[in-house]
Amino acid sequence: MLRSMTGYGKAEKEFANRNVSVEIKSVNHRYCDISVRTSRKYSFLEEHIKSKVRKKVRRGKIEIGLTLESCKEPDFDVKINDSLLKEYIENFKYIEDEFAIQSDVSISDVLSMPEVIIVSAKPENESEILMQVEECLEEAVEKFNQMREKEGASMERDILNRKEIVAVHLNKMKKKVENSQETYMKMLRERIGELLKDTVEIPEEKVLTEAAFLADKANITEEIVRMESHLIQLEDIVNGEEIQGRKLDFLIQEINRETNTIGSKVSNLDITKGVIEIKSEIEKIREQIQNVE
Repeated sequence: MLRSMTGYGKAEKEFANRNVSVEIKSVNHRYCDISVRTSRKYSFLEEHIKSKVRKKVRRGKIEIGLTLESCKEPDFDVKINDSLLKEYIENFKYIEDEFAIQSDVSISDVLSMPEVIIVSAKPENESEILMQVEECLEEAVEKFNQMREKEGASMERDILNRKEIVAVHLNKMKKKVENSQETYMKMLRERIGELLKDTVEIPEEKVLTEAAFLADKANITEEIVRMESHLIQLEDIVNGEEIQGRKLDFLIQEINRETNTIGSKVSNLDITKGVIEIKSEIEKIREQIQNVE
């Protein structure tokens, strides 16, 4: 089963006291790189969210947006700044005594003085917030992975189809290799005939030896066998339960290397055309694998 590294998922939940929204999106990345966007007051949730997502996602650059909106007015704490209030009162008394000014300051006047009354919002229940965010996050991750698996299924079909095309070209090469010695013998006879104009008779044994040498030098049987093995492994990994994007990437590199070796060994036009076709399909497979988790 393949999963794409590209995906999107969003979940929204309404609770009694707040609404929670989680949005997840990702693109290709060599490692698992997770970032969380939320307001500063909820920054304590970031590491917990990252830890939860890492258990479900192995690779990709993942951006998570978290929004929390309160459904009711916040509760407030109201406190008197005792030390500041005492300073104000002492200064009022000093003015009365020092300058003989009668004071008629009321309680409302005193309380209206700057920073005498301290009003602050009561802290929210972090455990409750965490539980609500986890519930919403779980749904968003599930939708996110469903989209990645759906795209992964399309990639899987494309990779296996292209793998079959490579196998067809490889089979054609194998048939050409089976007749390589006869081909080289014919080529040698024609070439010798052109050069010597039948003035000198070359022993058949000599032609056979030279043809065998050339055929062995250009032998690509080992490369074909290894490529067939790699193609079997490719199909096994794609159809397997475990996600192995990096292993697929390595396997494609090996198939490409064997193809290049075949291309450098042979001069047969049909095999050269096959090499070009195989390299084209491998490149398309490689592009798909770059997006596999």
